[in-house]
Amino acid sequence: MPANSANSALATLDTLKLLLASVALIVCATGQALVFKSVAYPLGPYPYFILITVSSAFVPIFFAVVLYINCFSGGFQEAQTTWAFKKHFMVIGALNALNGIFIIFANPYVAGVLQTLLSQAAIPFTMALAVVYVGTKFSCWEYLGAFIIFGGLAVEIAPSLSHGGSLSAGTSTTWAAVFLIGQLPSAVGSIYQEMAFREAKCNVIYMMAWSSLAQARPLLLPTNSLLTTLTMVSCTGRSAPTGCSHQLHSPHRRDRRRLFARATKRYDVCGG
Repeated sequence: MPANSANSALATLDTLKLLLASVALIVCATGQALVFKSVAYPLGPYPYFILITVSSAFVPIFFAVVLYINCFSGGFQEAQTTWAFKKHFMVIGALNALNGIFIIFANPYVAGVLQTLLSQAAIPFTMALAVVYVGTKFSCWEYLGAFIIFGGLAVEIAPSLSHGGSLSAGTSTTWAAVFLIGQLPSAVGSIYQEMAFREAKCNVIYMMAWSSLAQARPLLLPTNSLLTTLTMVSCTGRSAPTGCSHQLHSPHRRDRRRLFARATKRYDVCGG
């Protein structure tokens, strides 16, 4: 009896921990969605700055934890620290960077509610890839959940498209498609992790540290001219306006400031 009582107490404690973790996850995800959308308003004309800042911020945080584990908790398994193993982290980081590029540039042009719905598309995308490449079998309830997600997207999008071919106010159909496509790298990354670490143990903190570094590094490669072009594409929905090419590549800061001012003005007019 005492043993059964102890096991029951442990099971209850584990259930409580899971419940608290689930609530914390929902609260944090909600806060992230709200902050992510609110940042798009003051910094909408400079999406690449947001992407680089957010991606780079994770690097010192995770590596500080890695340093603590190395110094005070015995470190990590030697197999995880080899470059042959770290290449998986590089691939994961690259996929995360690709996901970030899609959603950051689409962020100012997709309504917040629709962003939440489109983000859920990563679930059926992941399920489909898991069936094809991993051979995972899902229950009928799990397939029903994926169907409900697609149903929610259809309920939100179909009526808007049937009246004039445009989505709700504040949303561009093209950028909504870009935001949706951005969920594919996230789904591919999930499947890649499952396949790469299926037979090898991987410390989550160590993986997050190196994948964050791999995500930040390629984002820092573009030159100033490329950053300007990307900003103009994001602000106008197309390439740089005619007559601005000389300003785009001008070595003078005044011309570049004028170009960004025109992009910002065009962004404000569009209701960003």
